[in-house]
Amino acid sequence: MTQSPASISPEAATTQPMPERVAPPAPTRTAEGDIYEVFSRFREDEIHHIGSVVALNDDLAQMYAGELYDEWRWAEMRIIRRDQLIDIIPVK
Repeated sequence: MTQSPASISPEAATTQPMPERVAPPAPTRTAEGDIYEVFSRFREDEIHHIGSVVALNDDLAQMYAGELYDEWRWAEMRIIRRDQLIDIIPVK
């Protein structure tokens, strides 16, 4: 049975821990292939995440990213398979 907010004392409200929200893990694969994250840099800017592609292998992912995100003359473009990303601050 749950209590209504009006029936909870202020002391109890501050001592009860908040439930931790846990995000579901991001998928790394689809039925069509692996998910690759695409990063690029325009001129002297910092590198930015610009999107993702799905491909069966690294060579196809390079081709798809180059074709899909060709609207600019990028100074640099890189891809990484999503399952190879290393979490610094993991999603909770």
